[in-house]
Amino acid sequence: MDIDLKNNNLQPKLAYKERLENYQLALKKIETDSDRLSWARIAAFLLTLSVAWLCFRENSLTPLWVIAPLAVFVVLMVWHAQLKKRQQRGQRAEQFYLKRLAHLAGQWSGQGNSGNRYSDPDHPYTSDLDIYGEASLFEFLCDARTRLGEDTLASWLNASADMDTIKKRQEAIEELRYHLDFREEVALLDRTSDDELDQAGLRQWIEKANPISGGQRLIATVLGGLAALSIVLWALGYGVTLLLVVIVLEIIFYMTNYHQIKRIAIDAEQASSTLCIISQMLALIEQKKFKSSLLTQLSITLESKGKPPSEQINQLQNLIGQLDQCTSNQMVIVPAFLLGLPIHAAHRLEQWRKQIGPEIPQWLEVVGQVEALSSLARYAFDNPENPFPDLVPQSEATCFDASELSHPLILSQDRVANDIRIDAKQSLIMVSGSNMSGKSTLLRTIGVNVVLSCCGAPVQATSLKTSRFMIGSAMRANDSLKQGASFFYAVISRIKCVVDLARQPIPLLFLLDEILQGTNSHDRLIGAKAIINQLVNSNALGLVTTHDLALTEIVDSLGERAINIHFQDHIENNQISFDYKIRQGVIQKSNGLDLMRIIGLDVPTDVTKN
Repeated sequence: MDIDLKNNNLQPKLAYKERLENYQLALKKIETDSDRLSWARIAAFLLTLSVAWLCFRENSLTPLWVIAPLAVFVVLMVWHAQLKKRQQRGQRAEQFYLKRLAHLAGQWSGQGNSGNRYSDPDHPYTSDLDIYGEASLFEFLCDARTRLGEDTLASWLNASADMDTIKKRQEAIEELRYHLDFREEVALLDRTSDDELDQAGLRQWIEKANPISGGQRLIATVLGGLAALSIVLWALGYGVTLLLVVIVLEIIFYMTNYHQIKRIAIDAEQASSTLCIISQMLALIEQKKFKSSLLTQLSITLESKGKPPSEQINQLQNLIGQLDQCTSNQMVIVPAFLLGLPIHAAHRLEQWRKQIGPEIPQWLEVVGQVEALSSLARYAFDNPENPFPDLVPQSEATCFDASELSHPLILSQDRVANDIRIDAKQSLIMVSGSNMSGKSTLLRTIGVNVVLSCCGAPVQATSLKTSRFMIGSAMRANDSLKQGASFFYAVISRIKCVVDLARQPIPLLFLLDEILQGTNSHDRLIGAKAIINQLVNSNALGLVTTHDLALTEIVDSLGERAINIHFQDHIENNQISFDYKIRQGVIQKSNGLDLMRIIGLDVPTDVTKN
């Protein structure tokens, strides 16, 4: 099916609707079959009761006659249980494709993982660009079923990868783009969550040696053998003395080793409790034959001389279960104790930890990367018109050159696309415009598309040629009663962080919204000019928005290295409208007083504008 999607260039909405309809038809058939089986089970049960009555009450039939209807009843029960599993899987698939269609329709905010745990107000750009939180880029992109996939995707959104890694991700995302079957299989995995997966704790367990010595195993073997022998002798009538002596010795032995055995069991169970869905994910990945270099490399990481990783984790679960049976199951605990099995079960667990444990971190890395790539591939599939950016080598001049660039989180029918170019020769764009006209949205549009580019994902544009950037933004600032910081202090502290980023080896793209808001016009003009000059002279590129038209004169002092652009509004019959299109030059009018009058504030109409 994946190949057909690619060759037939099937649109995502049609692909999702087609699969949804197929599952809905299958569910109707399953429901019909389930109803029939329910009646058949009732009939078989009543028949069994009738035959049993004839056998045991009327004595007209032999008891063997009960076997046939009873066997039919059992078969029907098993068949019905399997049908229920298929029904539950079909229902999960139905919900998956309904969710995908709702996502395409723009109904995704608040329905996914917001990624709030990754929010960091001190990060250079994630708060300003709405990378995390409700209605964020993370929620828009993330389809990960494991904490590993979420962590990996967040790390990619937080920092730019090197050029080689970006290109490898692009290749992998393009390969996974049409693997709808794979994304469906991931979505339909058992509803087991590893949200609290503690990778640090898992690594500590791997490194935590608690070995069962050869002497302990020898003693357990000898005592187990003596216990078996004494039981046989007791059964043959040779007395119980030897058995009692062996039991006393075993009690002393296990009292000495109980805490070690219990600690091994608890540590292993805690370490593996969140690995169930990881095992399922690994099993899916192991079945795939990838072509792209990154995915091939990840697949090779899972290759081992022994069992595949998914089976190794299943083996760990079995070993934990065996030890648990030996120490907790009331039906097993006595014979296990007599035969010395807990020591041997604990030893096998420790051997697994020692031999297989060191490979777990790289298995987790594979799962995380494949899930992150799959999330970005789903985004690519949902937006077939979105291209991968053309990456500019670091040896060439730094640039960001976009055609029909828009914000991916805005509904397609509401998006307004603009062309924008900024490079080493024209390194500053000063953006002026009226309130709500689109200045801040332009900055976020550029920033989010750069983040997507540096992840290896497609961008919301018809074309984009871009360098690898480090982003530094100052768009939102808040005063702090707790820290005793004023609003203006928060603003300049944020700008200081952006200026510091310009000293890094990776080119900086700065996005400064309403630069130095919170101070008077005189200080704002002098300060803004100094900051912008410092950034431009550090070979940083960027955009600055302002309501203060005096700041637009800074462009003149930079000559060809800077330009002014603006957004306009239109007011008619007390209604304000915007087209959100970029225009060259400085805005010639403002809408502040008009907005005040529209909402009902008594503002004079004969105010002279300087």
